[in-house]
Amino acid sequence: MTRSRVIALGDLGHTTKLLANNFIPLNIGFIAAYLMEQFGKDVEVHLFKDPDRMLSFIERSTPDLVATSNYAWNRGMGLHVLKHYKEVRPDGAAVLGGPNFPKAHDKMHEWLRRYPFVDFAVENEGENSMASLVRRLLETGFRTETTRQLPMNGVFTLDAGGGLCHAPIDMLRDLDDIPSPYLEGVLDDFLLEDVCGTTLIPMIEGSRGCPFACTFCRAGIETNKIRRFGTDRVIAEIDYIGQLFQRHGRDVSSMLITDQNFGSLRRDVEIAEALRVSQERTRFPLSVMATSGKTNVNVVLDTMSRYDGIAMTMSVQSMDEKVLANIKRKNFPVEKYKIYQKQLKAQGKLSKSDIIVGLPGETHDSHLNSLRGLLKIGIDVIDPFTFMMLLGTEAEMPQSRKQYGNETMWRLLPGGFSDFGGTKVFESEEVSVATNTMTYEEYVHLRRIHLLVVTVCNGTLFREIKKLILERGLDIVDFLLDLEDYLSDPELCVEAGPESPWGVLAAFTQKTRGELFPSKEALEAFYATPRNYADLEHDRVGENLLQKHRYAMFRARPALADVVLKRLSRHLAENGCLRPEDEDLFALVRTRSEAMECLLAENPVTEADPLLFKVDHDVLAWREAEEGSLASFRLPEAQEIAVYYPPEVIERFERSIADGGTQDFAKARTIYRLGIEALLPVQAPTRLAADAQMAHARTNGNFAYAPKFLAPGD
Repeated sequence: MTRSRVIALGDLGHTTKLLANNFIPLNIGFIAAYLMEQFGKDVEVHLFKDPDRMLSFIERSTPDLVATSNYAWNRGMGLHVLKHYKEVRPDGAAVLGGPNFPKAHDKMHEWLRRYPFVDFAVENEGENSMASLVRRLLETGFRTETTRQLPMNGVFTLDAGGGLCHAPIDMLRDLDDIPSPYLEGVLDDFLLEDVCGTTLIPMIEGSRGCPFACTFCRAGIETNKIRRFGTDRVIAEIDYIGQLFQRHGRDVSSMLITDQNFGSLRRDVEIAEALRVSQERTRFPLSVMATSGKTNVNVVLDTMSRYDGIAMTMSVQSMDEKVLANIKRKNFPVEKYKIYQKQLKAQGKLSKSDIIVGLPGETHDSHLNSLRGLLKIGIDVIDPFTFMMLLGTEAEMPQSRKQYGNETMWRLLPGGFSDFGGTKVFESEEVSVATNTMTYEEYVHLRRIHLLVVTVCNGTLFREIKKLILERGLDIVDFLLDLEDYLSDPELCVEAGPESPWGVLAAFTQKTRGELFPSKEALEAFYATPRNYADLEHDRVGENLLQKHRYAMFRARPALADVVLKRLSRHLAENGCLRPEDEDLFALVRTRSEAMECLLAENPVTEADPLLFKVDHDVLAWREAEEGSLASFRLPEAQEIAVYYPPEVIERFERSIADGGTQDFAKARTIYRLGIEALLPVQAPTRLAADAQMAHARTNGNFAYAPKFLAPGD
C-alpha cells in the first residue's frame, strides 16, 4: 500500500515579543481543506502557526513537502524554516506561497536564483496551484528534481538548466469548490488553543477580488472580478465558531472579515444580520474588523447599520484628487459618510480612517490638508501609515519609482525578529521617505504631526478640545502645528527633561530617523549584533514608534494635558476666542487625564476615593450635543463631577498588560488594541450634586439641565 505523503503548512509569526500575527491561519486552512478533498488519503496535512512547533515537527517527521506563507510580516521566517527543512531533508519539496513576490517574470527568475533552497514559489491564490503541484509530485513519486522540469499552473520553479519554468495561474471560478476549513474542523485547534500565550482572532472570507486597481495594493492587480463564497456557508461558519466557543467555555473574541470591500454586495446585509444574531446567542463576535466598500454606497450603509459590532472605516489614504488619480483610487463619498457618522455617534461608536504619507504626488501641504479634511468632518480615530513598497504592486515597479522620484529606506517591522539557536531572523519593510514632491525633512515633520494626531486627536481623551476648536471656527491642524512648534523649542526641552512632552517628541524624532536603513542588509547587520539585539528584546529599539511614544506622552511630566491646555488657551486668545466658560472644559480634560495617568501607573482612582471638580457649565451635556455653544449650557448652580474607574475597567486593563512584554511595551500595546475608550474613567455628577440639580429643575419646571449619569468609558 502506498503511504500517505506528509505535508506541513505554516502561516508563521514571530513569537519573541508575543505572537506578531495573531490571526487564525485561514489561508493555510483553505489549502489544507482543498488538498484533503482533492487527494484524500494520499496526503496527510499538518498546520502550524508557531515556528518552534513547525521546526520540531520537521526534525521529528521529515515531511515530504513543507510550505510556508509569504507576506511582508513573515517572509524571513518562512525562508528560515524552508532552508532548515532542506538541510534536514534535501530531497523534500520546499514551497513558499503568497503575494510577497516580484510581479515581473525576470524579477521572479532572479528571486528564485537568490533562494536556491526554495523549490517552488506559489503566487497569490494557492488552492488550485498547490493542488497542481501536489498532483505532479504524486505522479513523479515526489521526485522534486523531476517535478521541477514541468510547467504547472500558478507555480514558479527553475528547470535543470536554471531557466524559469511556469504556467499561468488557473484561478477557481467557484470558491465553494474549497471545503470550509471551519465546518470541516480543520481549524478547531487554533480556535480552542492559544499560541505562545496569544489567543488567535478568527477570520472569515466572504469574497475575493477587488474592482479597484490601487497602485499600492495587489488585490485589484490579480483580478478585478469579485468572486464570492456562498452566503449560507459564510453564515454557517460564523455560527460554527460562536457555538464552538460557547461549548468549550472559550473567551469570546473579535473577528476579522478579509473581504476587500465588505458591504458592497447586497448579500453582505444578510451576513451583518447573522453577526448580530450570533452575538445575541453566543456573544461571538465581540466586534468585527472589516475594510468597508467604496461603491454601492447605500448598500454599504445598510450593511453597517445592521450590526452594532461592526464599524465602517473611511480609509481615504489621501483626500487630494491629484494623488488619488496617481494611485488609481476612488474614495467613499464624504457627504454620504457624514450621514453614516451620525449613525455611529447615536450608537456610541467611533468613526475611523487611514491615511498614508509619501504617496505619489503628495506634498507636505496636501497631506496636512487631508488631515484637515478628516478632522473637520469629525473622524474620531485617524491611523497614519508610511507608504510601503509592496512587492509586485504597480507603485513598486521601476517606472513608477522613477516617475515620482521615490527615495526609499528600510525599517524593521515591530515584533518581527527571532533568534533560532544563534540564527537571527528579521522582517523589514521598504518605505518611501521622500519623492519629487516631498522632501525627507518634510516626511520627518509630518511624522511628528502624526504623533500629535494619534495622541491629542484620536479617541475621546481630548475630545472636548477638538469640538471647542471647531466651535470657535478654528482649524485643528493649525493648532497641532502650533503645538508642535511649541514642543520643538530646544531650550524648553533641556529645561523640562527627557520625560516631558518636549523630550518625548525629541526622542520620537530621533528614532524616526534612526529606524531607517539604506538597505535590508544594512538593517539586518545592525540588529544582529549582540548589543543591538538585546536592545530589541528590551524594547529600546525596533518598537512601534507611534504606539510607544503616544504612551510616553500620556506618562509625561509635566502632564500632557497641562501642556496642551496651556497652549490651547494661548492659541484661542491669539485668535480672539478664549472664553471664561472654557475653564470648565479644561477642568474636565485635566481631571480625566489625571485619572488615566493614575491607571497607567497602576494606582487607579476608584469610586471610594474619586477625583472631584466643580463646573458652572454642563460640559458633559455640551460635548454630546450637536448644537449650542458651551456658554449656552450654563447651569443653574455649580455642579460637582466625580471621575473614577469601576472595577471592571481596572480588571480589563490589568488582564491586558499581564500577558507578556515589558510593562511599558504591554501598556502601549494595550492602549492601541483596546483603544482609549475602553480605558476611560466614569465622569458623572456626584450623587449629592445630581440630586440638588434635579430638585432645582423640578421646582422650576425646567428639565433642560437634568444630569446624565455616564456609563464607564462614555
